[in-house]
Amino acid sequence: MAHRASVVPAAVVEILRLCVVVFFAGVGYSVGRIVGPHGTRLGPFDEIALAIILGSAIGYVLGGVIARLTDRTLREAEQALRERSAEQLLAGLAGAVLGTLVAAALSWPLLVLGTRAITLPLFAFV
Repeated sequence: MAHRASVVPAAVVEILRLCVVVFFAGVGYSVGRIVGPHGTRLGPFDEIALAIILGSAIGYVLGGVIARLTDRTLREAEQALRERSAEQLLAGLAGAVLGTLVAAALSWPLLVLGTRAITLPLFAFV
């Protein structure tokens, strides 16, 4: 069985990974600020810089996992869509549009209430 090309373009996969990296870098920044300055340094890096680096590293790894999982899921969804009727596809499209609107409405308050470094990539991901 020949390996098919990915359904999701490589740029979209990398943008998804970037959203996850930026989100975890923001989480690292927030954790670094909570830990507070104790004067501890590791070379030129203080606590906040180390927390951002660690958060970015975790986000890079998890972003790759999430991107590959998304790619695989979309390939499976494409195969399942080929087996459906037009009525089922139309109903699914209506549900997807409604779900996207609900997700945007629920995540919108995060932009107003939270730190932009965390909430902006989370909103883009949703």
